[in-house]
Amino acid sequence: MQKTEQRQNLALQAFFNQMVQETTGSDKNPKPKYKNLDDMYNLDDEKANIRHVFEGLPIKKKKADINELTASRWDEWEKIQKERRKRNGRKV
Repeated sequence: MQKTEQRQNLALQAFFNQMVQETTGSDKNPKPKYKNLDDMYNLDDEKANIRHVFEGLPIKKKKADINELTASRWDEWEKIQKERRKRNGRKV
């Protein structure tokens, strides 16, 4: 656990360095590559991984990608619409 906190401190230093050096976009309007430190290094995820290895605790699920979530909801909605059409006697 102490090593993860040391890694977080190193990541914080690297985060500040990349804010100055590593940017995306044009030269006139540069933007930092990472918006916050958690995008670069997430301490909670690292601790959860360590606890999973040594204590057998489950790993937290990462947030679903918005595109994957939208696609799965769209597919589910289409299935519901097909079932409704079948019940109402319409062609699918």
